[in-house]
Formats: sequence, C-alpha cells, structure tokens
Amino acid sequence: GDTIKLTYPGTFGHANGGGEFEATVKRDGSIIDTFRTFCVETGEHISLGTEYTVGAISTTTRNSNVELTHFTAYLYSMYRAGTLDELTQADSDNTTVFQYDDKDSANALQAAIWELQGQSYGEKNYLYHLAMGTTWTGLGNVRVMNIVDGLTAKQDQLTLVSEPATLLLSGLGLIFVGVFFRRKFIK
Repeated sequence: GDTIKLTYPGTFGHANGGGEFEATVKRDGSIIDTFRTFCVETGEHISLGTEYTVGAISTTTRNSNVELTHFTAYLYSMYRAGTLDELTQADSDNTTVFQYDDKDSANALQAAIWELQGQSYGEKNYLYHLAMGTTWTGLGNVRVMNIVDGLTAKQDQLTLVSEPATLLLSGLGLIFVGVFFRRKFIK
C-alpha cells in the first residue's frame, strides 16, 4: 500500500527504456526509503515522476508470473552492496569496468537483468556472463516489487527486503531480553 515514484538519477536518461531508476517510497505522505532499482520485464511501463502503489513484494512478476532468477538476485545484490565495480574490474581482458553512476553501465546491467529473466533482450554482455558464472544460490534478500496503478500492473522493480534469518534472530533476541528483564523484575 506504500506509494512509489521512479525517476532517472542524475541528468541522463536511458536509451533502453529501463533502469537505473531512483525510487522514492512514501507511507502516509512521508518518505520512508529511497534506493536505486531496475525493472524486471521489458513489456511493462511507467511514466517517470508518477506516484504508483506498491501492490506486493514477491518473488515473481505480476503480469507474466515469471520467477526472479538467482542470477538476477546476485547481480542486483552486488550492485546494491557496491561491489559490482570490483567484480567487473577483474575481467581478464581489462576492458570491462562497471561505473556505478555511468549511463552505459546502467544500461548494461538493465540489459543483463532482462536477459537473465528470459526477456530475450539479445544482449549477453559482461554482466550477464558474470552472473552465469556465479556459485550464488537462492535469492538472498532480493525481491520483486509489484507496482500497480489501480488494477493495472506497471513495471515491476527489484528491491531488497530484510532477510528472514535476520528477522528470526532479532525476534529471538527480543524474546531473550524480555525473559531476562521479566525474571529480574519478578525477583
């Protein structure tokens, strides 16, 4: 039920019509998060600067019910952690360098995501090959944010969520603290 507005960061647009997007998420009119994201499918569209509703956060796209791949999750996780630069600079031919705020790099990452999601974008670039060579398994904390305008599905975006294991450990810690203080209070 939160609202989201997507814009292009900086002054450049993207030739391929996808991300890198700057997402601004609001709840009850107040900004609760801003982050960079990429779209998951080529066939869905948004209007930049328009507020949409977050319909759900899941592991699949809303329109075509396509599962998020662990390859896409790997790339997006490395991108958000800021380590994608380091991984791509180690390319053996020393010609491939990912620059976080670079239009060409953003387009390359978007193209790789579409290809890894089975969108047949036709560009199996260096980031695509980097992902295909990973031993990463599972989705980690990467999910698909299903964006809607009323009942109409809009361009699904990648996002990070709190990992279930982290939430479980936090919950157990709170229970322990509660039991500890309860025993101390009763004595």
